[in-house]
Amino acid sequence: MLPRYVSPASAARTRDQLRRRARRTVTDYWESHGTDAKLPRVLEEAYDELHAEARRVEEVRRWQLEHSPYQPDGEYSWVWDDAMFAVDRGASQPLSRERLAHHREAADKGPTVERFSIASSLFPWAAAAVPPYVEEALALGVRSGAPLAAALERLDLPPKGTKVSWATVTTPVTVGVQTAENTAGSESDDAVSSRQDALATIMGYIDFSAQVQELSGGWWDRVAAFELGRAFGAQLEAQIWAGTGASGQMTGFTVMAGASSSTVAGQTLANITAKILDQYQQISANLGAEPDLVALAPRRYGQLQAATAALGLPVENVFPASLRERIVVSPAAPTNLGGGTEDWIVMLNRASTPLVRNLEPTLEFHREGPAAGTNLTFRWIIRAYATLGVHRRPEGVGIVKGATTPTF
Repeated sequence: MLPRYVSPASAARTRDQLRRRARRTVTDYWESHGTDAKLPRVLEEAYDELHAEARRVEEVRRWQLEHSPYQPDGEYSWVWDDAMFAVDRGASQPLSRERLAHHREAADKGPTVERFSIASSLFPWAAAAVPPYVEEALALGVRSGAPLAAALERLDLPPKGTKVSWATVTTPVTVGVQTAENTAGSESDDAVSSRQDALATIMGYIDFSAQVQELSGGWWDRVAAFELGRAFGAQLEAQIWAGTGASGQMTGFTVMAGASSSTVAGQTLANITAKILDQYQQISANLGAEPDLVALAPRRYGQLQAATAALGLPVENVFPASLRERIVVSPAAPTNLGGGTEDWIVMLNRASTPLVRNLEPTLEFHREGPAAGTNLTFRWIIRAYATLGVHRRPEGVGIVKGATTPTF
């Protein structure tokens, strides 16, 4: 297990997730077997293991605060030291190199824990070397703009090439029934083809002056990390929704081919719910598996929440059971579709349409950029390759259209 940095909010979320999981495990068993039933040994062990993991999260956090030279309100800046190291391997700033070495040594010697934060799912490199307060700022920026990207199933990039290929069965095998003994059975062979999704380069950067960096300490690290994460996450999320598939963009849900769709007859809870259930049954029939994620715009979620609250019901009741654990409200969801005022509700089976991206986005520092000369400007760049696997099993995606600007 690799050393992991855990920010305060990430630690709190992880601890709460583990404890809720432990309570749910025990509660489910008692509901099935009665509250007087003794827990099986395997459940007791799982319960103890989850609580022990929660304690390890707190231990890692305390270690980081005690041993890293970088602090959110401290004198030293991790971004600045990393930039100096990128420029000349720390030759001009030996103290920067020493602080980075100290920081990494603390990580190697410290306790370990698995990561659950959204930042680590999008930026796994952040867990290995970025100070916890920088990682938390980066995670906050990403979460604010890319909740759908974090919820989708992730696959690694192919070893080579600029496209991701999927093997697709165009004609399935058929199996018949033998009509009588000693008679020939019937069969048909399958036919297989290949489909591809092109990779897009998702890139974000922030420019900063030497004065801002040198005179700000750890405070600037948080500002830079949040802005960089926010820009990156927003662009990735926008591409997932509405990438055109041209000019270097990935193909998004709103332009993909092969998805099923239904159009609401009117802007009421009953009409919208009917089409949601229609898409649920279409995906289940076409794919042979239930959809397990639904994504929608904030305004549509607000309308559904208001309508169900008026009936004294939770908004989750609008969706089938398989979707209730992954209701994603995405700020990047377009609201100008259809006639110019529509937003679409997208339902999918996560395995049918994964997000393919490289495990470790590239992090770069550039000095004296973007303009040449001696302007004392630095640029912090993050870039990654990604594509949405819309050609893998497009029948696993369903769209509810026709929902226009809601009234409250």
